[in-house]
Amino acid sequence: MACLVAAAALWVRVARWEWAALIFSIGFVFCAEVLNTAVELTIDMIKATEHPIARIVKDVAASAVLVAVAVAVGIGWLVFHPYLVHPT
Repeated sequence: MACLVAAAALWVRVARWEWAALIFSIGFVFCAEVLNTAVELTIDMIKATEHPIARIVKDVAASAVLVAVAVAVGIGWLVFHPYLVHPT
C-alpha cells in the first residue's frame, strides 16, 4: 500500500507538505506494526501456554495497528480528495 500511495502521490504531483503527511502516515503504520510484532513475540516468548490476559494484550497491540491505519487512511483522504474531485 505504501508503494501505491507513493505512486499516486507522484502521479497527482502532491505538494511538499502533503508528501510530509503521507510519509509520516506510512511511518506511523510501520512503527505500529513493528511494535505489535514485538509485543506478540515477547508474549509468545514469556508465556508458553495460552493465557486469557496474553490474548488481550495481543489484541490491544493489534488494535493499535488498526488505529494507525485508520489515521493513515484519513490523512490519505485529506491529501488525495482534492485531486480526485478537482483534477488539474
